[in-house]
Amino acid sequence: MIPLIFLLSAPVQAAEGEVWTAAEVEVEASKAVSLEVAQHLRMGMTPLDSAEALTDLGASFEVFEHLELGAAYRLGFVDLGDKPETRHRLAFDATVPLKVEGLKLSLRERYQLRVGTDHNSERHVFRTRLAAKLKSEALPVQPFVSTEPFVELGLGLTKWRNSAGVDVPIGEHKLSLFYRMDLAMPATEDPTVHIAGLAFKFDVPRARPRGDGE
Repeated sequence: MIPLIFLLSAPVQAAEGEVWTAAEVEVEASKAVSLEVAQHLRMGMTPLDSAEALTDLGASFEVFEHLELGAAYRLGFVDLGDKPETRHRLAFDATVPLKVEGLKLSLRERYQLRVGTDHNSERHVFRTRLAAKLKSEALPVQPFVSTEPFVELGLGLTKWRNSAGVDVPIGEHKLSLFYRMDLAMPATEDPTVHIAGLAFKFDVPRARPRGDGE
């Protein structure tokens, strides 16, 4: 409720539209360790000039039932028109998951460092994401919502991201359809961005020795 009141009271700013797509493979290396690789393609209203191609490599470790740590590297090629820019990003996560009857909650704290072609343009960002997903055998899909403020070192609150969508289980894999709003804050001159997204996640379970579970 508090994020909603805050968003409704924020000043109206210019808006843009984007389409995001992603394909991800997650490999369960062990009971506690997972490895991920993902490819993203993001396009704005002028597809080539505003397109971004992003590749993620990451790993996560379940410390215990209610704490997961993760780290990821992203290589990005931004504005694929006349003047493309290369960006690098490091991210470190701590996630606290909580499961109640029919509902999956999670709180993720993330620190990320982004460096562009101009290596003087370092950006240090802290993100806090609260997410909820409804999981019920009576539903063919899993609706979800999340809210996430972005706080940048030296600037303060620069963006507030809100998402809503559905996950469609396909065997062990997952198709996600979502709408996302990146609400720009007064600390920046960025426009608010409305995003329509489609993502597919392919899960590879860990290999188990023959006779395991027998």
